[in-house]
Amino acid sequence: MTLLHNELFGDFDKILKLEDEREIPFGVLQPALLPYFPQWQNNLSIPKWEFRKGVHILMVSLGPIWRQIAIPAENSMDMLASTILNAVSFDHDHLYLFSYQNRYGGLERVHHPYMDEGPWTSEVSVGDVPLQIGQTMTFLFDFGDQWEFDVTLEQVDSDMDIKRATILEEHGDPPEQYPTWDDW
Repeated sequence: MTLLHNELFGDFDKILKLEDEREIPFGVLQPALLPYFPQWQNNLSIPKWEFRKGVHILMVSLGPIWRQIAIPAENSMDMLASTILNAVSFDHDHLYLFSYQNRYGGLERVHHPYMDEGPWTSEVSVGDVPLQIGQTMTFLFDFGDQWEFDVTLEQVDSDMDIKRATILEEHGDPPEQYPTWDDW
């Protein structure tokens, strides 16, 4: 622990440099630990995420109901949010965010354009989100009512030719966005 403390925290400039990194470089501790682990010569690194072209086929579920949505990779996450809300006949009158686990297991969020913290859904394309086939992200709409949708990437189709987000299939009737007091 002393070694790690001296290596990472002993050099204040190194701490500031690492804080500016969006992703911490793999192997940053290797020089400090190499004298104690001489076998550590090579390491595997995860390649940088590349924009994934094609039409993304997503399964969007809210409890027992679901919608299958096809959306081109170039469309923004804002367009995906709008498509999800239209698919369940919700008004677009609340803030939202998408959250998912990145390739390193950390939680990433993409926020509504009116929120203070970025990145924003209007600036992130669907193809920029590093989801693997079968991986799920959460779409949280209306921070008061907490409508939480599960969005699963089913496949990426490079042969499908659509320009706008499309609902391919739907199952179940959507809930009322604003139920009456008796329904509560």
